[in-house]
Amino acid sequence: MKTLRLALRPFLVSLQRTKNRLFAPDLLLYTNTAITVAMSISGDLMQQHYQAIKKPKAPDWDKRRTTHMALAGSFTAWPDSPNYGKKGASGPVGMLTGIPDVTDGESRSA
Repeated sequence: MKTLRLALRPFLVSLQRTKNRLFAPDLLLYTNTAITVAMSISGDLMQQHYQAIKKPKAPDWDKRRTTHMALAGSFTAWPDSPNYGKKGASGPVGMLTGIPDVTDGESRSA
C-alpha cells in the first residue's frame, strides 16, 4: 500500500494543484460554466439515447436540441449576486474563499 501511495503521489499532488486553481475565486465562473454545460450536454445525450431505445423510430441525435441544452446550461452557471467572487460572500464562492467565523457566539444573519 505504501508503494502505491508513493507511486501515485506526483499524480495526486498535480490533481490537488489543478483543483485548487480551477476552484479559485478568479476562475470560478469559468469552472462553473464548463461543469454546467458539460452536465447539460451529457444529460441531454443520455435522455436522447433513452428515447431512442424506448422508441426505435426516434431520430438518432438532435444536434439542435443538444445545442439548446448547452446554451441553457451556460446561462444557468452565471452568478446572480453582485458579491460573486468577493471574499466572505455567501454561496459557493463564500465556501471557497472563507466564510466569516461565527464560533465566537455571534449569529450570522441571512
